[in-house]
Amino acid sequence: MAHRLPCRTPLTIAVGSLLAVGHAQAAVITVNTTADGPPGSMPGTCSLRSAIYSANEAYGYDACASGSAGADEIAFDPDLAGSYIALTEGEIEISSGLTITGPAPGAFGVLIGGSNASRIFNVQGGGSGGFEVILDSLAMLNGRTSQNNEPGGAVYVDSADIRLSHSLISGSATEGEYSPGGGLYVVEGDATLTNSMVLANATEELRSKGGGMHVDNGDATLTSSMVSGNSTAGSNAYGGGLSVLSGDATLNESTVSGNSTMGPSAHGGGLRFGFSNSTLTNSTMSGNSTAGELAHGGGVAVVAGGTELSNSTVSGNSTAGDDAYGGGLHAYDVDTTLTNSTISGNSTEGGGAHGGGLYVRGSFVTERNATLIQTTVAYNIATDGTDDVHRGDFATLTLSNSLIVQAGTGEESCNATADVHDNSLATDDSCTGAATVLSEIALDPLADNGGHTFTHALGAASAARDAAGDCYATFEIDTDQRGQPRPGVGSDECDIGAFEYQVLDELFQDRFESP
Repeated sequence: MAHRLPCRTPLTIAVGSLLAVGHAQAAVITVNTTADGPPGSMPGTCSLRSAIYSANEAYGYDACASGSAGADEIAFDPDLAGSYIALTEGEIEISSGLTITGPAPGAFGVLIGGSNASRIFNVQGGGSGGFEVILDSLAMLNGRTSQNNEPGGAVYVDSADIRLSHSLISGSATEGEYSPGGGLYVVEGDATLTNSMVLANATEELRSKGGGMHVDNGDATLTSSMVSGNSTAGSNAYGGGLSVLSGDATLNESTVSGNSTMGPSAHGGGLRFGFSNSTLTNSTMSGNSTAGELAHGGGVAVVAGGTELSNSTVSGNSTAGDDAYGGGLHAYDVDTTLTNSTISGNSTEGGGAHGGGLYVRGSFVTERNATLIQTTVAYNIATDGTDDVHRGDFATLTLSNSLIVQAGTGEESCNATADVHDNSLATDDSCTGAATVLSEIALDPLADNGGHTFTHALGAASAARDAAGDCYATFEIDTDQRGQPRPGVGSDECDIGAFEYQVLDELFQDRFESP
């Protein structure tokens, strides 16, 4: 009997085609060795290099599964958890959408090292639009480039987006001229970091940008991440921790600390944003520094665009050198708004030092505004100028419900009276035209008083208590920097500054002891 072929209707053909396409869209390729070698030279095993080549070319090298036309996934044998992969054949190029997930999700499941001899990953997106590469639960260590025009010591991304989750880039560097991004460099693409760290990376030589990471013509978004201990050194050194040029920058619940820039023109010890709109929320910029003849923005330097800080702390940052401006924050040709934030203990040192806490300046083309709302500026120092807030040419200053505090008498907190100073207090008359004695403001030292960032608590008898009017009606603010409630709708008893006194605060201050 002749066998008849099953009848295939147009519908079944279409469904079958869709299933085939869906199957081809993604492959899972499992790495089972820590060895490295040229693809095709290690039969019986699947190395990380061979796995990535298999994904790039939709062809199975060695014992790796074949990649597909879609965005593939690379996984690791569970036995490789905590292992170290030393690259012996140089950087690995990625040329297609890809997810690489370590064997211990949520941790640095596998370590990949460039042995200070090469980059680790070179992502080539192939033009506008590109694709996305996701690096999850990985540590990328000791990558390095040494020639001119070789950005991205550990990871280089061109015309693609990169997303890091629970990952680490550390100990990497670029040493040649015009080689930004000691750890990570992204051009014509976005960089997104979640629960990740960029630590102890560096750029050196001419036009050093982004000791930890640099994003050029793309957006940078950091959530619950840390950028720490990175550095730039050389002429035109920008952004010891993170530099963003011509893109939006967003930090949320993140920390930028202990980064530095050094050189004749050093801008942004921690962060440097140029022609960017930046938003920092529930974040900390602390212990960063700039040093050089033109040292600007020990913590943050912003040039052109706009910047907003909310529920954030800028503390313990410094600038040192001739014309040292903005120990905490330097804003040039930028509209700057700080809400429920703290600028504390920053410093500028040297001849012509101005704005220990905040320095703002417009341009002859555009007048710029600095607006402080429910913000505390305290104990900043400038050795040769204004200690707390200095506004240069073409800039206006608004203080609303804010505190400007100095420890010593005779300090000059502001170089000129604020254009607007509603419901604000200062320890000298340079900011508001009136002075309030420090003991009456009763400001406690910077400390962990709850929330994501450190704050200055108010004493129970502080003159700042219940003195800011109805902050909800005016600014729609119903919490303080810590997230603790403010009085809310209909109350005119908000506290001045970033801290709203709570009944429980009094209990903590008394150590729960009865009177």
